[in-house]
Amino acid sequence: MIVPINSKKRINPLMFILIFTIALFSACAGNYIRYKVSDEVEKSFKSFQALPDYTYYYDRGGHRPGAIIAIHKSYTLSNADLWNQVDISGDQLKSLVKAMVNSSATRLPYGYYMLDPQGKPIGMYFTPLSTGLIILEENNRVVVGFPENDYGMPGGSGSN
Repeated sequence: MIVPINSKKRINPLMFILIFTIALFSACAGNYIRYKVSDEVEKSFKSFQALPDYTYYYDRGGHRPGAIIAIHKSYTLSNADLWNQVDISGDQLKSLVKAMVNSSATRLPYGYYMLDPQGKPIGMYFTPLSTGLIILEENNRVVVGFPENDYGMPGGSGSN
C-alpha cells in the first residue's frame, strides 16, 4: 500500500471522547466520596441523637427536608450557603426527622456514612431519596449535593 506523504492519520472522534472521559474520571476519582448504608446512622437520626463532633444541615428550608446531613467538625461544608444549619440545642433536629419520616409515604429515609477515598467517615447523610454527589476538595472542604428523586431531579422541600 502506498501512503501519500501529505496524508495525516485522523483520530476517530468517538475514540477521542472515550479516552478523554476515562482520563477525566481517573483524575477526579480520588476526590469523590463514597456512601455506605448504615443502620447505626439511621438509628442515630431516628432517635434524634445529635453527635457533638458533627455540624448538622438540612436542604432548602421548608418543613419537609429531602435530606439531613452531618459533617464532621474536622471538615468544612463548602456550599453551606445552600444548606440550612440545624440548631441542635433545641428540638429542631427532632422536628426535621419527624417531618421527613412522616412525609415519606413511599420510601422511608435511610442512613449513610460518607466515606473519604481511604474509607474514613467524614459525615452522615439521611434521606428517603437518592443521595447527592459529594466532592472532597482541598483543605478538608466538602461540597454536598442535594438528593435526587426518581426522575433525576433535585428532591426535598424545594421541589415538592
